[in-house]
Amino acid sequence: MKRRFLLAAAFVIASVCMGSMHCAMAQTAVKPAPGANYRINRLVSPATGETIYFLRCDNGTTRCAYDWNRLCENGKPLNADLLKGAGGTEPAFIRDRDGTPLRMFVCAGPD
Repeated sequence: MKRRFLLAAAFVIASVCMGSMHCAMAQTAVKPAPGANYRINRLVSPATGETIYFLRCDNGTTRCAYDWNRLCENGKPLNADLLKGAGGTEPAFIRDRDGTPLRMFVCAGPD
């Protein structure tokens, strides 16, 4: 199961920052404040070097207290979708081995 998750995540990373959107590798997610009810993990594609972030709510749902516009240190967070790439208005999720949804996003700098 863990291997399937990593393979799926690697596929997402390889396709997420293609097209006219420029995802800057220097952009990073902001570390949650102490006591926050979510965690952010990241995975760097060995093929492209691009980083994709996975936001996991501690309550096991897709809703917790985070400010979408403040998830990246610089630039802005963009939804990451397995089929559509970066951007778009709909959030995209992948599930971890326990079935907990992880919101996928990238931090992108200006075009």
